[in-house]
Amino acid sequence: MDFDTIDSIWKLPCPELKNPAKWTLRNSEIVAHAYQVYHLILDSRWSLSPNSWAESDGSSFLKLQDFLFAAVYFRQFIANTSDHLLRDVANRYIAHIDSPTHRNWIEYQLDRFHRTLEENPFPGSVEGCTGRKLFEAFIYGAGILHKIHDSEDPTPQRHAESRQLFKQLFAAIPRDRIVFVLNL
Repeated sequence: MDFDTIDSIWKLPCPELKNPAKWTLRNSEIVAHAYQVYHLILDSRWSLSPNSWAESDGSSFLKLQDFLFAAVYFRQFIANTSDHLLRDVANRYIAHIDSPTHRNWIEYQLDRFHRTLEENPFPGSVEGCTGRKLFEAFIYGAGILHKIHDSEDPTPQRHAESRQLFKQLFAAIPRDRIVFVLNL
């Protein structure tokens, strides 16, 4: 089976639940929420627009508000906390489905997704930068989802690291390249 294409899994019959009595309302709510988040991202202007530039005052930039709308939801799929919706849904599916092939496909896709997030989008430019850290540098380090803490504030270590990476990125890489890669 070719695990790299979604067509291969759809050709198989729909798997049964191992024990339908063990599937709970909470499981259904989590899966429904993930489906809703996925479609909010998929149907967003950010997702539907080509990765192109908008002109304003002679400067080129991507529409930040479109990215932010999707980023708030995308964060739920990649969070390194208990708020990791993609991992939660995958674990629920794997635990209840009666098909080793479907379980293996889900695990393979999840692993592939996380490997992509852990790759450096700027090889050789910023040491230790990953797709996940780039995303966090924007939403946390730039103060988009949380305020930028003063040096005296007891800020969470992750946010301080994101702030440092944000500064490092803009010192080492042209702004348009950073923003373009962020939106890929």
